[in-house]
Amino acid sequence: MEKLPFNIETDLEKIGLSKPIKITCMVTGSASDNYHVKNKDGDFLVKILKYLLDKDRLLYNSIMISGEKFCPTFLLKKEFYPFTVLVFKWIEGENIFLEKLSDTSFKNFIFSYQTFLSTINKKIKEMVYPAVSLEDRLKQIRYFPFFVNKQISEIKKDLSYKPNLKIIHGDLNYKNLIFRNGKLESFLDFQEFSWGCPTEDLIRLLITNAEQHNFFRVNYTLRLLKIMLENTKFSKEDWIYGLNVFILIRYKRKLKRKALKGMFSIIRCNFLYQKIRKEIFLFFAK
Repeated sequence: MEKLPFNIETDLEKIGLSKPIKITCMVTGSASDNYHVKNKDGDFLVKILKYLLDKDRLLYNSIMISGEKFCPTFLLKKEFYPFTVLVFKWIEGENIFLEKLSDTSFKNFIFSYQTFLSTINKKIKEMVYPAVSLEDRLKQIRYFPFFVNKQISEIKKDLSYKPNLKIIHGDLNYKNLIFRNGKLESFLDFQEFSWGCPTEDLIRLLITNAEQHNFFRVNYTLRLLKIMLENTKFSKEDWIYGLNVFILIRYKRKLKRKALKGMFSIIRCNFLYQKIRKEIFLFFAK
């Protein structure tokens, strides 16, 4: 078996950190892993990017917003082909599901997200993915099963709306949020920064949180959506746009293979899509 070029348990000295006292895995993903490393010098957040794609993007964005409010402080990086290791100042807190937050804490998170958006839009001028229109997202999907015909028909009716684009996080989910005592401490993972509508981030957060459970917590998810609607100034069209972007991204990912598991995932996602869409229309009809 080929020896990997970097091992978090044995090779910390290679990146300039002293021997660890304790290493805790926070998040593992297909693109990167996050670790809490404690040694005699203190506590650190160590991110291991597993392949070359987006390493420059992640590094640039991390440096540009280093130390800003809700952004970790960048310390150093090392290359171990094909890995890239980034080290940040440790952020005290944890990843938690949204249902563990009180309504007040969730409302405070919405304000924090908007502060974060303001920060990155002032700081980041490059290394950002371009916006992809709904029309282009539709073209990227080769086929649609019959049971999504209703959703596709709805989306096609919405194609004329063009939102006011900003730089958004692009991968907002509970694993990329650090909370402490119900308050947001930091966002994580900045390689997916892209031009888009902020509702794309918020809808992604809402639905991916719901998908972590065997059964969607529909009432809870709709309550969180209502807090989002009440505490932002986005239009109905902005929210529908964000919802449409998310569902098309999910179709593209799950329909690559005609696997039963993927089809089941889409059916579940469509169910929540319709509930959220209806709730958005009801809110703005008041």
